[in-house]
Amino acid sequence: MIRQLFISLLFFFGPALLVVVIRHLVILLHLAIRSGRHQHDPEIIDITPTSPGRPPRWFLLAAILIGFFCAWFAWWSLANPPEPSTHYVPAYTDSNGQVIPGKVVTH
Repeated sequence: MIRQLFISLLFFFGPALLVVVIRHLVILLHLAIRSGRHQHDPEIIDITPTSPGRPPRWFLLAAILIGFFCAWFAWWSLANPPEPSTHYVPAYTDSNGQVIPGKVVTH
């Protein structure tokens, strides 16, 4: 139960963090492209205070939905019973010299 909880939390927060990192990389790429276009313009230092931009609501909703889906999938995968383990017993001869054919044994 605890293992399932930890794995579900990992699968919830992991995609959310990944989406946030991708968002910041896109913003950095956008700023790099924008600064490359304006290299020949005179440098203007703007000290006007601005409010920090929040991510759009659709982005937050998408990150939460992706996280919930991944957490649900991990929980569902862990809830399935494991497949029985099998191994092959090769053919052999018994004490009377009879050949016993090989078989697959399920545990």
